[in-house]
Amino acid sequence: MSETPLVSIVIPSYNEERDILACVEAALGIVYPNKEIIVADSSDDRTPTLLHPLAEGGSIRLIHEDRRLSVSGARNRGIRAAKGDILVLLNADVVPSPDFLQRILPHYRNGADFVICESEVANQGKIVPDFLHAVHVTELGREDDLVWSEGWSCRGAVFERAGLFDERFPGASGEDEAFGRNLLRLGFRRVVDHSIPVRHITPEDLRGLLHQMVGRGRGEYYFTVLFRRLNPAPAVRRILGRWVILAGLIAALPLFPLGTALGAAGILLVGIRALRSGLRLARSHGGLVRVLPFAGLNFLRFRALEYGFVFAHWRAPQHLDGWRQERQ
Repeated sequence: MSETPLVSIVIPSYNEERDILACVEAALGIVYPNKEIIVADSSDDRTPTLLHPLAEGGSIRLIHEDRRLSVSGARNRGIRAAKGDILVLLNADVVPSPDFLQRILPHYRNGADFVICESEVANQGKIVPDFLHAVHVTELGREDDLVWSEGWSCRGAVFERAGLFDERFPGASGEDEAFGRNLLRLGFRRVVDHSIPVRHITPEDLRGLLHQMVGRGRGEYYFTVLFRRLNPAPAVRRILGRWVILAGLIAALPLFPLGTALGAAGILLVGIRALRSGLRLARSHGGLVRVLPFAGLNFLRFRALEYGFVFAHWRAPQHLDGWRQERQ
């Protein structure tokens, strides 16, 4: 590999008018002489309008699709257009530092196939971003479990062997973990470097938090179905856990006493779990004064994840026919 290999920065985008300019301008501000920035966009808001001046000036390459793309589909469009030896995949709410490429490239010179960095919340100072930061700090997986992060990157040759992202994932969650675990299964060399921070912007209000968590719940369901084909045991544990929470949904049927009892039990279990986890989160960030706010947000987070998971289970059968055929 040369001293300054071409690096392609790929940014998938859908209705990101709030964050996209900060992300692209930060990418343009990375101090490195040989980079290209590709935005794969399918927005119907002001995102393309904001990006057109940069594209017309040659600062970025803008690929726009009129039909909405999933995050996997948008990433794949950008990857196909990329020419770099190294590819960096940024979400549209990420703000990389000026020295980001200078810090990851030594790992590739030493033989890494893909590099995982440290994700940080950029907009701390409000209760929801502070809560999400605490979740990250407290629940960060062990290094053996990490397969994805903000600022994820890999050699371009990885896609030649591993293929692209699975576009059957309908949203923006689960597809990244599935892809990363597949790379480990194929024997690619991973490097995890927590000393390289990559800042990202999180939701700042309750509505944004719930929307994000429902999406993650949906993504976790699709990941579970895919992962079951590779390794049944973790998927069985995940699915059994979901049926306990599913009882909570039955609480919406007050005419059925048994359903109401099961629903109340499910809600109580989640509440206890949320309180314990909220205490742990508050100890790690913000102090005991935030135990109750964090416990409340944690309860809503768990509920949103479960609703997303169950909703995907109800809606997924036809969508997942291809995966079922692969397992036969």
